[in-house]
Amino acid sequence: MFEKITQRLERLHEDERGVSPVVGFVLIFALIMLVFTLYQADVVPAQNAEVEFKHSQEVAGDMEQLSAAVGSTGPDTVPQGVPVQLGVQYPDRALAINPGTPVGTIQTSETRTIEISGEDGSETLNTSFINYRPNYNRLNEETAYSIEHGMLIRDYSGPGDSRLDSSGVLFSGSDRIYLPLVTGDLQASEMSTVITPANVDNHTIDITSGDGELTLPTTLPEAGWDEILTDKSQVDGWMYSNSGSGVNQVTIELKNGTQLAVDKASVGDPDPDDDDLGLDPRITNASPTHPDVGSIQSNTELTAHTTDIFGSDLGDVDVEWSTNGSGGLSTASTTSNGNGNTTVSYNPNAGDIGSTVGVTASLPNVTGENSSVTFGLEYPERYIYRESPESPSVSVDEPETLAVSVQDEGDNPLSKVDVEASEDGAGSLNFTSSSTNESGETSFTYVPEDTDSGSTVTVEISLPNGSENGPVEYNLEFPSDEGPREGEKIDPGEVDGASLNTSAIARSRTHPSFKIGVPNDPDSDSGPNPIEITAFAIETKGALSGVTETERPHSDKTHNFFIYQTGLSKESETPLQLDGTVYNFTSEGAVTDSRVQLERFDSQGGVRLEGAVGSYSEADIVYWFILTDGTIRPVYFDATTGPPGRG
Repeated sequence: MFEKITQRLERLHEDERGVSPVVGFVLIFALIMLVFTLYQADVVPAQNAEVEFKHSQEVAGDMEQLSAAVGSTGPDTVPQGVPVQLGVQYPDRALAINPGTPVGTIQTSETRTIEISGEDGSETLNTSFINYRPNYNRLNEETAYSIEHGMLIRDYSGPGDSRLDSSGVLFSGSDRIYLPLVTGDLQASEMSTVITPANVDNHTIDITSGDGELTLPTTLPEAGWDEILTDKSQVDGWMYSNSGSGVNQVTIELKNGTQLAVDKASVGDPDPDDDDLGLDPRITNASPTHPDVGSIQSNTELTAHTTDIFGSDLGDVDVEWSTNGSGGLSTASTTSNGNGNTTVSYNPNAGDIGSTVGVTASLPNVTGENSSVTFGLEYPERYIYRESPESPSVSVDEPETLAVSVQDEGDNPLSKVDVEASEDGAGSLNFTSSSTNESGETSFTYVPEDTDSGSTVTVEISLPNGSENGPVEYNLEFPSDEGPREGEKIDPGEVDGASLNTSAIARSRTHPSFKIGVPNDPDSDSGPNPIEITAFAIETKGALSGVTETERPHSDKTHNFFIYQTGLSKESETPLQLDGTVYNFTSEGAVTDSRVQLERFDSQGGVRLEGAVGSYSEADIVYWFILTDGTIRPVYFDATTGPPGRG
């Protein structure tokens, strides 16, 4: 009834009902693995190679844009960033596996040297190449790029496989060569980067001789330069030199009149030691080295001019100025402008008269020929002349003003010239040194003492630094016994407000006396105490400065009175004031009332007396009374012009 175990085992061994499904599963799995392997081994690399090829084309476009940006960078352009895609972005895959992301490198090369030469010498300039090197997984031919002198060079990684991709701006003009230089430290190896060329310096060199040469380092083969230089109007000839190191040289002979426009752009991190062209400056004169300086009163502008060694204008050059003159410079240091000019002003003084002043413009830290230029400023001799009589009529009672003028040999007045004076009298000078005004004149006033009477005082006036004809002398001969001097007659009349009491008259024919009645203290019964005068003067000033004469001769019906002196502006003398206040006029009593009758002056609108004032500076009319004891007494009045009339 029960089946033996051996029989059951035999039956199971012979049963094949489950074999087909298992075998089918294994075969399908093997097929899938085979297809995946083929996809990973062939399709994925092929697709990635296509991605890398497209990337190489994108990089070519990026490098073309970067080359154009370097070539167009100038002082007036706004820096523009250029993105460069360095890394390859493979597509995402669900099952297949991509290799590691390849990333190229872009960097500046080591410094290369460019040489410009001509009959005046040679100049070297520094530059760098911008090199891009790719790093692909699948592409066998990796194309590298180099930007040099604004040209884009394509390198197919084989010997001699460099080709000109773009000639850039190097020979884009008919009579000009555009030479872009590169400085800075650029080093990038990432998926993408942005490079922004920025101008750091620029200059234009004029080739003015027939033997100018431009020598450039290059990785471009000779055939490439033959393509570039053929039929170029700026080129007289050229020569290619192999160095054996991969960087060769091409020397271009430049035609006379060719301009070489150099612009230097910085990429990456700036190099502080290479932030300009580094040209050797020269300096010469733009204004005459021996200018017409005129007189000592005129400042002289001097202009220097800075150039490169070829004579082309070179701006932004520091210049130091110095002088051996007595005057001064407007500044000790300047910087030349874009045209290469820089100007200072020399401000002379009296010590420069009769000498040649040297003003030197020099280039700091530069030696040799054309490192400085000197201007010679020749100032004429000076002469001093008297402008007052050599022996004027003088009095010990009055200061004497003595004028001089200073001129150059062309009779031009010299201002701001120091003048000195000395005297040998008992009196003194108001000052012993002065300076000439814009008219070349100055004056000194000698104030005599009584002891100068009967003597001759010599006043000597000279220029402290000497003159061609100085010094000049004035001889003041003071009389030993002098009386009042006659002058212009004074006319009588009447002006509002006061009257002059002429009741007491001295009858001396030689020195007619004139008495002013001045009452004593009103409480006294002694009567008037007359003050006796021997002469007087009338001075008009202020509002009446234009009034110079009176209507008719002034007289006491017997004697005429004459002007004694003019300009007696002595504030220290005791004034007789007519304002009703008590003043001590003499040692006897007090003055409480005074009446003075003024002349009537003839002016266009008449003269109106406003009243007495207390000082000379306030007065418009001053009466100077000379008493018989020699004392001078002024009387001050305020007056205005107006309709004529009596008061």
